[in-house]
Amino acid sequence: MDLTPPVAHTLDLLEAALRTLGPYSLTDGSVLVLDQAASAPFYQRFVLAKPRPTQLAVWVEVTTDGTSFYLDRSAELPEWSYAWIEQNPAAFQTEIGLLFGSHTLVEHQGNRTILRLFGPTGEQVRQFTYTRGVGLFWFRQRHFTLYPPVFAAATGSPNQ
Repeated sequence: MDLTPPVAHTLDLLEAALRTLGPYSLTDGSVLVLDQAASAPFYQRFVLAKPRPTQLAVWVEVTTDGTSFYLDRSAELPEWSYAWIEQNPAAFQTEIGLLFGSHTLVEHQGNRTILRLFGPTGEQVRQFTYTRGVGLFWFRQRHFTLYPPVFAAATGSPNQ
């Protein structure tokens, strides 16, 4: 299948970013696999090859308009337009490296999800907040889960 130029370009950048984390590729299917049922020249979805309860739930959507991620129970978080990706390829690859190579602390409180990414020295490098619907989340109990990186850069193998 011939992909549209924006999708092909974004996938090339994504592939290069994954190679900085180790010997990973979108085409080898070791961590992420293409969802064949949703595949089209203008839309590609990659899901975890072997999802486990101890692993951060993640899938990636690449379209002609940009790239979005579904992490844990958050939707389209983070999301980058293709115009931004095209103008900032190095920044996009850096963000991909942080997203897949960082420990992720997920906080659930009612309908709110907070994702915190932590670098190799333990400092917080990014935070994303997602709220589904309207509700008074601050009256709900907080639940925290710490996930290892999706791609383990230090070991050279996908997170087991």
